[in-house]
Amino acid sequence: MSNKIHKKVFKNPITSKVFTILGFLPILALTAIFSMFTLFPQTKVSAAPSSPTNPSLSITVDTAANIHFNATDLNNSAFKSQAFGVKVTTDCRTGYTISLSDQDEDTNLKSANPLNTTNITSITADTAATNFTAATWGYSLDNTTFKPIAKKSAPVAIKTTSAPTSATGESTSIFLGVKSAATLPTDTYSDILEVSVVTNYVPNTATFLDGNAFSTLINTNILANTNNLRLFQKSPTPPAAVFATANVASADSELPIYLWYDPAQNAMLWWTLAEHVYANPDSTHMFYFSHLYQNRGHQIYLDLRGIDTSRVTSMHGMFFQDSTNLDYITGIDLSEFNTSNVTTMYGMFDGPSNISSLNLSTFDTSKVTDMSHMFRHKQNIASLNLSNFDTSRVTSMESMFRHMYGLTSFSLPSFNTSNVTDMAYMFEDVKNLVSLDLSSFNTANVQNMEEMFAHTATLQTIRVSNNFVTNSVTNSNNMFAYTFQLVGQNGTTYSNTNPSDKTYARVDQPGIPGYFWL
Repeated sequence: MSNKIHKKVFKNPITSKVFTILGFLPILALTAIFSMFTLFPQTKVSAAPSSPTNPSLSITVDTAANIHFNATDLNNSAFKSQAFGVKVTTDCRTGYTISLSDQDEDTNLKSANPLNTTNITSITADTAATNFTAATWGYSLDNTTFKPIAKKSAPVAIKTTSAPTSATGESTSIFLGVKSAATLPTDTYSDILEVSVVTNYVPNTATFLDGNAFSTLINTNILANTNNLRLFQKSPTPPAAVFATANVASADSELPIYLWYDPAQNAMLWWTLAEHVYANPDSTHMFYFSHLYQNRGHQIYLDLRGIDTSRVTSMHGMFFQDSTNLDYITGIDLSEFNTSNVTTMYGMFDGPSNISSLNLSTFDTSKVTDMSHMFRHKQNIASLNLSNFDTSRVTSMESMFRHMYGLTSFSLPSFNTSNVTDMAYMFEDVKNLVSLDLSSFNTANVQNMEEMFAHTATLQTIRVSNNFVTNSVTNSNNMFAYTFQLVGQNGTTYSNTNPSDKTYARVDQPGIPGYFWL
């Protein structure tokens, strides 16, 4: 694919005029001249399928920038600025870059009169509008801090974006600031600036199949036909000819993603020519491994480095395992996980496994609305740090930690539960937990607390704040059933004869029995 450059040049004078007409005071006028370039960059040439189509790009630049000074302005060495606009329209998915420079190596505003050798020079460093020295000029994007005018040999990128514009385009204002001087002769001072816009480089990309299609292929093509699978990861090299490969790239991918099994490594490997690889926006059940093959001794570590998850919206059951006797997954490398666009994490880690820890410190959960079943049955995890979780949009935490038998240390200091409506079974059967701090919880909108703490046989203390209320709860059946060790702040102990619903979901006080502590 050849490089295409489409060039449009617009020239407008930067003039500075000082003259006297009919007794009017002298005026200094500055008019900018601009040269504009429109470029379509080369995209890398790769094997079939072909490289992306060249993106479209159009720009318009205001015809001139004129700054006028009268005699009073000159005597006071006044500072003035004026903006000119650059409007860019492009469908390039990686955005565009605007660069600015002088038309040549001389960055002065000069007179066209050969008898006038006085110049308005460019500032030499970033300068506030209030700190200009006399007879200098510069440019700014905010009309506050101005920058030196760049020479043609060293243009400056003044704006870089990372996404396409809207159909109506995107405008940028570039301010030119000039400080006059009483010593400036009456004249016109001008220069030419060049504004160039180029679409950013677009890498070749590939996207994995949607989660269900990917897991089906894994189960039928690999798990069913191999034993003792130990690893899933990206291969640094393409598959050898002896391996049978499957293309696991989605139909809209620019290049295939090859998947195969290497018996020498007991590994399921993937490789692609694509420069950037995305997980599918719908990654539902992507690594669901069927219980049908549990007799084959699979113990899999998932190394997910090299897969960009920034486009994923559904991680529903992404690592779900469906049998109480199944423990395929031994560990997951989540160090490069980007969850900023995920809306559902329902059952994301649901199911038994040999995983003893999860590092979720990089997780951005600000858009997640459903965390139901998220960690259910994670029996070997003793401690879980969710201090970075943003749960402000979550509406369901049903069974979120249910059956986490190994959990002994737990804190939810930053949980915002103000929008949660369902907490049924949330901590049910977390049988080795001794204390629970829910002081960050606001339960004003919760409607379902059925068996929320049921079967937490060793739980002794539940700490809450005054925001833990049950006014909206319509179902609290067996909320505290079989919480044998539970003791409230005033000494109220669990009893089978006590109400097991929301009645005791309050701070224990004299004459008002409950199971909570402040």
